Amino acid sequence: MPACAQLTTSTEVRLLPSPDRAAQATAAVRVEVVDHSFAATWEQEGPRLRATIRERRSCRAVTMVPMIRETKTVRTIDAGVYWEYGIAALTLGVASYAFVRPEAFSRPLINAEGEIVRERRSGYTSGGLFAAIGVYSLSAAIIDSVRARDSVTYEDTLERRPGGAVPCDPEEVPWRERSVALIIGAREVAGRTDDEGRVELLLPSASDPAEVGVRMPAAIRVDPTHAIAVEVVLAAEPDDGEAPTRSERR
Repeated sequence: MPACAQLTTSTEVRLLPSPDRAAQATAAVRVEVVDHSFAATWEQEGPRLRATIRERRSCRAVTMVPMIRETKTVRTIDAGVYWEYGIAALTLGVASYAFVRPEAFSRPLINAEGEIVRERRSGYTSGGLFAAIGVYSLSAAIIDSVRARDSVTYEDTLERRPGGAVPCDPEEVPWRERSVALIIGAREVAGRTDDEGRVELLLPSASDPAEVGVRMPAAIRVDPTHAIAVEVVLAAEPDDGEAPTRSERR
């Protein structure tokens, strides 16, 4: 059944200390990664660039403390609910009068003997109509009143309390099973690292004769915010006999 009154709701959430001392004693400390950087070793052999990428992580201690989360919801209803109660009272009052005095809702008639008579059907019909309106309005008012009740709920939760920096275990790991890209100017070559952080990228051919055999700056993009600077040598045609170029960048 639809209700007519407008309801305004506000919610306040706060954390309270757990009254259970045994629960407080179970506060756990865990290590979280808060930042990372990347290092890579790479070598070029002909048109192929082989790189091994490793992630270096920074960590901090975080204490998880058992708490109680209190959620308090305050509901405020507008004056529409009073109109619902008022309409219900008025229409139910009229319905009661119609059932008690049905003849008051009918026209007087004169029968064959010249007597004035009043039929009651119109009164009962009117009473039923007003009763239906009254019950509907009263039900809507009750629903709105129930919706407007405030509520407070409690549930167990954990509060994160960040601590100081701690060593990661391990501090350096392979950048495994990740999509990476080699950026050379406006050109991009996509690849994916294996379980050891290794990736092989096929270099494009030089688009300008002046680029052939010249060391060019490039970058291996490891994620949207990190890239590792490298240098590559482009060739007009792939040349597998070229001596490997080895380097390391951080």
